[in-house]
Amino acid sequence: MSSLEWISSPEPINEEKDQQTVSPPNCDDFVGVVIPRQTLNTSAFEGFEPPLPKSTERDAIDTLLRDFSSYEIYDGSEFLSFQLDDFSIYKDRATNESNYGLIALNDVAKVAGSPVFFFDGTVRPEVVDDPVFYLERISFMTVSIGGYEDLERHGVGNDVWIQSTHCNTRGQIWYRLGKPAREYAPYHHTFLWVANLAKHFVDYLKEKRNVALSAFKSHFREWLWEHHHLDSTFRGWLEKLGDRMSVRQLHQQLVHRMGFVPRKRGVVTGSKAPIEPGDVVAINRDNQTSWKGDDDLWQTYHSGDETFRTLHKGDFECQCSKSQDRKYNVGDTVLVETSDVLEPVEIVEVSGDEVKVRVLLRRSRDFNDDSCRPNELVYTGHFRHIHLEQIRRRCHIRFFSEEQRDKGDIPAPYNRDGNGSAFYITCEESAQELRPMTRPASFCDGFDPLEAKRKLRALNLFCGGGTFDRGLEEGTAIRSEWAVEWDLPPMLTYRANHTNPEEVKLFRGSVDDFLAVAIRGQRSDLVAKLGQVEFISAGSPCQGYSLANSRKGNKVSLRNSSMIASVAAYVDFYRPQYAILENVPAMASKTHERNPLSQLICAFVGLGYQLRLMHLDAWSYGAPQSRSRLFLLIAAPGLQLPEHPALTHSHPMGTTLRSLGEAPNGLPFGERRWEVPIFKFVSAYEGTKDLPDLDRAKIASIPWPDHRTSRNESNMTQVIIDQVPKHPRKSGFPEAMTKGFLNFDPFPGDIKRRNPPSRAWSRVDPNFLIPTITTAISPHCKFTGRWLHWREDRLLTIMEARRAQGYPDSEVLVGRAAHQWKIVGNSVARQVALALGLSIREATLCNPPLPPYGETEEIIETCLNKKKRKRRLSEIVVNTSTATVVTTTTTTRYRLEQDLSVEDSSTGISTLSLGERTGTPFNDISNPLQVSLSPLSKPWNPILKTVKSVKDEGSSSEDPILID
Repeated sequence: MSSLEWISSPEPINEEKDQQTVSPPNCDDFVGVVIPRQTLNTSAFEGFEPPLPKSTERDAIDTLLRDFSSYEIYDGSEFLSFQLDDFSIYKDRATNESNYGLIALNDVAKVAGSPVFFFDGTVRPEVVDDPVFYLERISFMTVSIGGYEDLERHGVGNDVWIQSTHCNTRGQIWYRLGKPAREYAPYHHTFLWVANLAKHFVDYLKEKRNVALSAFKSHFREWLWEHHHLDSTFRGWLEKLGDRMSVRQLHQQLVHRMGFVPRKRGVVTGSKAPIEPGDVVAINRDNQTSWKGDDDLWQTYHSGDETFRTLHKGDFECQCSKSQDRKYNVGDTVLVETSDVLEPVEIVEVSGDEVKVRVLLRRSRDFNDDSCRPNELVYTGHFRHIHLEQIRRRCHIRFFSEEQRDKGDIPAPYNRDGNGSAFYITCEESAQELRPMTRPASFCDGFDPLEAKRKLRALNLFCGGGTFDRGLEEGTAIRSEWAVEWDLPPMLTYRANHTNPEEVKLFRGSVDDFLAVAIRGQRSDLVAKLGQVEFISAGSPCQGYSLANSRKGNKVSLRNSSMIASVAAYVDFYRPQYAILENVPAMASKTHERNPLSQLICAFVGLGYQLRLMHLDAWSYGAPQSRSRLFLLIAAPGLQLPEHPALTHSHPMGTTLRSLGEAPNGLPFGERRWEVPIFKFVSAYEGTKDLPDLDRAKIASIPWPDHRTSRNESNMTQVIIDQVPKHPRKSGFPEAMTKGFLNFDPFPGDIKRRNPPSRAWSRVDPNFLIPTITTAISPHCKFTGRWLHWREDRLLTIMEARRAQGYPDSEVLVGRAAHQWKIVGNSVARQVALALGLSIREATLCNPPLPPYGETEEIIETCLNKKKRKRRLSEIVVNTSTATVVTTTTTTRYRLEQDLSVEDSSTGISTLSLGERTGTPFNDISNPLQVSLSPLSKPWNPILKTVKSVKDEGSSSEDPILID
């Protein structure tokens, strides 16, 4: 298995079968044999015969200096060079026992320290073909490249030299690199492409004095074409990018280098302990001042979808009496349920419960066009009659031209393969052919994501590389203006991909320091002021809760876990209209002394916010990854709480029921949802099939610079990878040992690693999902070691991790390979972020219009007269439902006391304040069904309130100042 490779393609899924099942791959489907690319210098093999008698470097140089000693001048310096052909460059086993073999010159700079490299090849004078000397295992440490800072030259050409250790001792003697050896040619060609890119980069910097990173997105390629397009070698260099010939690849090549609360002894927690400065205490309501009210803030908890919502009049009605009518108009686009999938259609006519719809075919599926995206539709003249109950929900369908599609000018969400139930149409079916068309007048086009409108001003906490926030922005309701991040590479990645990098305010540091500056009111151009933030997003560090972390109790993990408290503090201070928090499902684990999720829910509900708890699977939104995450989405009272984003893709076979925990009534909460899908889930193979083969990933891909591994394998680990069977699927190190493919035990004494069900050094199944992308790849781990490619002898690459996380190919990652992988692993799946952003968009459309940017609404609080308040007892109906195979519904009635305020007769203004709740304190949500909120006559906007000194006629001068 080490010298030959079986190639088999995953069996295509039968569309007629259940969308939630996958046919097992046919392991006997033999396609061909591929001989792996050579990774060692030919002279290392036993039985090697050199092309010429081997000479010593000293004798060869002495002869060449005696007969050919014509010096050259380059950039004012004299030197002597000889031609080196049929060469191969490598790391020798004697000096690097763990990692030896062929190496490209562009990888030489990555090796730490002062390493020594070696070359084999033939040396001759540059001007004649004789004499020729064969040299072997010649050490060198210096590489020189010419042609830089010279716009008249279109590339480095043959001006690449290396200087051996011996030549360095004898003066300015160099070897000019000529034709590489056959086995080394792929390495050298890649190096020359990178060297030419570096030349153009340096030339561009020299000509343009002030250059920002964004210039390489907009101007660099035009500058290159202007100076070099007449040269055929330059055009050949640019053509190496293939179909991906754009400035983005040049940009990527250039920037990629560039219990958590600590316990203290001796703390007294009893109620009789003396109160000291710094203690947090509870006090009775002050009934002696006129600015204190007795109004209660009411909420209802809907256990069916895990939400706390503002109480409405409809909550007092019986569910069976509520109208379920859904209004649809001619031209609307909706999803209708067929046998096992949802299909997009256009409503043509509505007559009672019967609806006439236009059939919209899928171009890739129904016309066998694999070059098209799965969400490209074809307009047809076919119609169907369906029942109104078959309509599940609306969808977004928009017309674009074929030119826009071919140029990649279709904006998100329409360019995301159906994520967010978004489709596009470019043509119609006509006489057995497809022809371009424009939107018919009767067709209701999907929303325009490029339309200028007022958006929520967002603060991004723990922003990382920013894909979470960019996904939310693509929902068109949010504009990120502030970002906080501790680490430099993620922040540079965030800035490099931001639509307005010059305008976004980036704070590199602790979230605690940012908040401290804001609370103190200190002036800072990077810190948001009170009243400016309307939306907060936080992908708080999850390592402290993650099941993959075996050191949850160490200082770093505890500090990371505590960051959820910082999010609550930000919400308390800024009082945004909306906020969202992401973390791992283990945050809801009962293994914690006090369930962190429950405490956080309590904090947000106690602040008066509506709340939705969501358990989202990345594969349900089109990500080819097995990743589940917990999301808390909150909305201020009176605003529309966003709905749970609808699932668009099926569950893979074997997906089980799962929930975040159990409610006090014994029913699960935070359940995994099961809905009729639009698409089949995206497998690992489908998500990465357009990426080129890398064999052992020793040679970089020019069109795909991130298609490289995040680590270099030693020769021992490469041997392990080579010997892991490719069939049956998911084979790993245990199977390699059991079948005798490995004739040595690299981990003696570690029985758990080499025995099933260990996942150490195991291969990904191409017909299923890529494992959850973590912050570092760990193939040796017996729990999370499934990182080997299913067909090639290598680990998964950064590009494949990007695909799993939904990073668009147009975005870049800043940092070294390990940093890039960490940025991707710390991200929220882009598909999930976009689905959430669209859900937030739908909610904001139901709210009153936002004031223009820069305007602040002033709300003046007024004293309430001390009038008696009417009190009444109400029964609130709370629906509790759980869905497995059969949905059951039970109704529970809770007797709650509603405290109604009375308008001040003189001002006509009544004020609602957070009141008390009977039975359980706010810091315990053991029975969340008891929490309730009072209805508000207008949306809550506490961040816009102003501190006012209130003094009515007849009041005492000692009346307090109202502070909101």
